[in-house]
Amino acid sequence: MEKPTRTRWTMAALATAALLSACGGGTGDSSPPPAPSPSPSPTPCAGSTQDDAWINRRAACVQAGSQMVSLSGGQALEGGDVAFVVKQRLFLNAFSSSTQFRHFASFLCMKDGPRVANLSQYGVSLATDVSVAMKVANQYVGSQLPAMVSAVSISIAGTNRPAAEATTCDPAKHFLIVDYATGNVLSVNPGATLVVYDTDR
Repeated sequence: MEKPTRTRWTMAALATAALLSACGGGTGDSSPPPAPSPSPSPTPCAGSTQDDAWINRRAACVQAGSQMVSLSGGQALEGGDVAFVVKQRLFLNAFSSSTQFRHFASFLCMKDGPRVANLSQYGVSLATDVSVAMKVANQYVGSQLPAMVSAVSISIAGTNRPAAEATTCDPAKHFLIVDYATGNVLSVNPGATLVVYDTDR
């Protein structure tokens, strides 16, 4: 039998390499490049007008089941529901003056809420949690405001009425209902009949 020559071995090796490359094997990579990851869809949260920065216009920013209580957790429980007045002010871009203070007296209700001994101290933590949840916290990545609003202030204060009161959480009345024990949002109710009033301080 005739022994294979060097030329025949070389031709066979080249043919094998070509076959492997055509089938996707071997060291060559002929597969198409991976498809680019889809860009995240724009959020409807920011809005396009000044009024879209008010928290009662930002139902798209928070969903039922999401975590809201963070800094404001860890308090003893009241043994019932507690509603808080959320106070907000908008700071406008350019040379525009800032708005008045707007109060949302039935915006937030905590199921089995906290017993608050010092509301002025606790309110800072709770206001921060509300700001982050509604994506208006100026110092947090992920905040989204209309272009003409440069900053927002949020506090827990009634100004001319109590800032916290025992109540029964009601989706028809309260925009945001939160389970204090788990920290999760139970419901978001943009159609709630809020009590809203403005003050100059």
